[in-house]
Amino acid sequence: MNPKMKSIVFDFTYLNMPQKFESRINADSALVDADHECNERYTEILERFYLLFESVWKYSVDYNTFISDLISGFYIQHSVEGLLSDTTGKQLLCEALYLFGKHSF
Repeated sequence: MNPKMKSIVFDFTYLNMPQKFESRINADSALVDADHECNERYTEILERFYLLFESVWKYSVDYNTFISDLISGFYIQHSVEGLLSDTTGKQLLCEALYLFGKHSF
């Protein structure tokens, strides 16, 4: 990693005391310039990663909600047993679980 960038990229300790890190950057014009350069260079890719992780998280929440609703009888015409006895339902449940596992780890 570029030594200049190393001075503005922090680990999780940033979350405990962000003001300390921000004031250190703002006190040094070279660090301010490096911060702006980092923003210009990496904001787009960071946004793409954020959207990816958000989508994986949303999928897992939706999948768990669907399974909970299915087990609780929320869907009057469908149950876990009914879906597992139907060829298409069985395939869809397996594919959904596969996608859930594939993207969760």
